[in-house]
Amino acid sequence: YNLDCKPEVPPDKIRQPEQQSEDTKPAARASFVDGDPVEYYSATHQKWIPAKVISVNAGGTYDLDCKPDVPADKIRGVSEKQLES
Repeated sequence: YNLDCKPEVPPDKIRQPEQQSEDTKPAARASFVDGDPVEYYSATHQKWIPAKVISVNAGGTYDLDCKPDVPADKIRGVSEKQLES
């Protein structure tokens, strides 16, 4: 298969994306401000990790206390219940 990101990928290296439940989906078009507690989806750790917004960038990305220039689709808000625990 010739993918938009890599040519000649063998079929055994391709799979359908997993269905995400509502609690694993990133926030849809949410906007955050400096100081907001959020969760960042780490590709390295393959899980959501707690973070804090340090700044909002002009291009729509966020600088977090754990990583700079994070796209909005890798961030979700933290519920009140999560903040209390």
